[in-house]
Amino acid sequence: IPEAFSQASSTNSIYIAFSSICFEFWIYLHFDYSSRPYTDCYNMEHAVKNKFKDYHKTDKHSIETIIQHLDTARRHAKLLAQSQRYESSHIYERAAYTDVHLLIDFLLGE
Repeated sequence: IPEAFSQASSTNSIYIAFSSICFEFWIYLHFDYSSRPYTDCYNMEHAVKNKFKDYHKTDKHSIETIIQHLDTARRHAKLLAQSQRYESSHIYERAAYTDVHLLIDFLLGE
């Protein structure tokens, strides 16, 4: 991961949308705010399923439900970013991090 970030930062045309510990952290933010560090993807996915019992990564119904909560996820991600504004560690070293909301904002033209 550090090499990918290094390569991306050496150009002005590559941006990385990143979630730590895994993408499910972004999904979790659709249902609740958290800055809790998760140790692995299994625990993160379990936390998502505690909030959204029918969650399955590739299920169309799951995706439709998640999209309905997109504004909540964006709000939670912005709160997390605000709380970490003075962090000096690389984003890929943080236990709870996402910037997927920046990609969503870009795609929505905001």
